[in-house]
Amino acid sequence: MKICYNGKIIEEREMHIPVANRAFRYGDGLFETMHWFHNNLLFFEDHIDRITAGMKALRMIPPRDFTAARLEPLLRRLIEENQAGTHARLRLQVWRNEGGLYIPDDNTVSWYAEASPVSDPVYFNSAESIRLEIYDEYLKMVAPSAPFKTLSTQVYMMAGIYSREVGCDDCLLLNNHGKVIEAIAANVFFMYGADVVTPPVSDGCVTGVMRKNLMELLLMHDYRVFESSIGIDEVLEAEECFLTNVMQGVRSVAACGIKNFQTSQTHQIRRLLMESLEF
Repeated sequence: MKICYNGKIIEEREMHIPVANRAFRYGDGLFETMHWFHNNLLFFEDHIDRITAGMKALRMIPPRDFTAARLEPLLRRLIEENQAGTHARLRLQVWRNEGGLYIPDDNTVSWYAEASPVSDPVYFNSAESIRLEIYDEYLKMVAPSAPFKTLSTQVYMMAGIYSREVGCDDCLLLNNHGKVIEAIAANVFFMYGADVVTPPVSDGCVTGVMRKNLMELLLMHDYRVFESSIGIDEVLEAEECFLTNVMQGVRSVAACGIKNFQTSQTHQIRRLLMESLEF
C-alpha cells in the first residue's frame, strides 16, 4: 500500500517512525476519517477546516501548503495509486514533531494519509437498526480539545471493549457532568415528536462533519433542529434515536438498554440524506 507522507507519495514500508515520535510517545496529534465515494471526497473542506482548527487549539503550526486546495489533488492521486475504487476510507493524521518531553521543543507538524477500499458500496442499510448501552466507566472531559479527533482515544477504546463484552453494537458516552454526548465513533440525535435534538459541542462531543451537514440539511427541509444537553432520563423519553458519521451516514437505533425506539422518522431522514448526496 502507498501512503502520502508530508506531501510525497511513498510505499508504506518506506515510512519509518522514530521512537521519539510524539504521536507514538504522547498521542500528540489529530486525525480525520474521510469518505471517498464515486470520485468525490465528501465534505472535504469541512474535514480540513476541523483538523486545522484542532491544530490551532493544540498550538500546532501546520505547513503553509496544508490547505484544501493543495491537499485534495494529492489525496485523489493517493486513492488512484492504491486502486481504492469508488468507495474508500481515507485517514489523514497530523502530529507535533519530535523534541522535548511534556514541553515540546517544536510546534510544527508532520502528516500522513492512507486510503483503503470499503466493501459496502452504499451507506449503512436502512433496514438494520442497532442496539446501544450507556457507558459510564470512563467519562469524556469537557475541554478545548474535545470537539476534535485527537490521537488520545482511550475513552472510545474502553467503550468499544465494553460494547463487545456486553454484546451491544455501540455505546453512548457521558461527559464529566453525566450528560450524554456521543457514541463511540458517531454523533447522536434524538427525536421528541417533531423535534430533532443533539447534544451541543459545548458538552464535549466531537464537532462531527456529518452532524454539521445533516443539521443544515434538516433545517433546509423545515425540520425543527435543536442543540440541548441530554441526560440519561431524556434518553428514556425520546421516541427515536440515530447515529451519524461520514462513513455510515445515518444509523437507526432500535434500543438503548431497556428503552426501545421507533425508526420511521429516522428512515425518512436517511433517505433525505442519500438523495442530497445523490447516492
